[in-house]
Amino acid sequence: MVGDLGEGARLVQEIDEEEFDIVISRGGTAEAIRRCTDLKVVDIPLSVYDILRSIKLAENHNCKYAVIGFPAITRNATFLCEVLRYNVDIYTIHDQKEARTILQGLENSGCQMVLCDVVTNSLAQEYGIPALLITSGIESVEDALNTAVQEGLARRKALELAQFFQDVIRAMPYDTLVSDEAGQDLFVSLSPELPDSVLAKAHSA
Repeated sequence: MVGDLGEGARLVQEIDEEEFDIVISRGGTAEAIRRCTDLKVVDIPLSVYDILRSIKLAENHNCKYAVIGFPAITRNATFLCEVLRYNVDIYTIHDQKEARTILQGLENSGCQMVLCDVVTNSLAQEYGIPALLITSGIESVEDALNTAVQEGLARRKALELAQFFQDVIRAMPYDTLVSDEAGQDLFVSLSPELPDSVLAKAHSA
């Protein structure tokens, strides 16, 4: 599925979470998805090598440029520029509104190019600023896929263990009710033949 920021989050909200274990996304879209789903979200990382490749491409244009992106991008960009002593303006955003504000300021200051993610890349066109998309290299994609596989296997083992304990409890010769602090039932193996008064007492215990 393809969608940036809110659109990506909306797409995930529409899926049946019982059919999936992991969501793989990137940058701000991964953050937006993480806020609206209980599924594990694995980020496709942007390594310092990914950012360095983009900076080297920008230098070939011999123009003034800036880096704009979500924290996943700007953290590594800041580290890289400090180590290599590059004098590059770096702007961290958290949503499209912040991206528009920064792009408008860069347009007025005569910035000739921005290095950015997909969201800012599409917005930069509206302000007439050439944009160079910072892409994740094959190594970063492989890392994300490997992480997703490991997370999925760990989740499967946890579910199997939980199912095992549930089967053990159900096999015991007494009824069981487990609730959380808010009173929500986490596990129920109460016999349907029990009187309503007994069931109500179990829920209030």
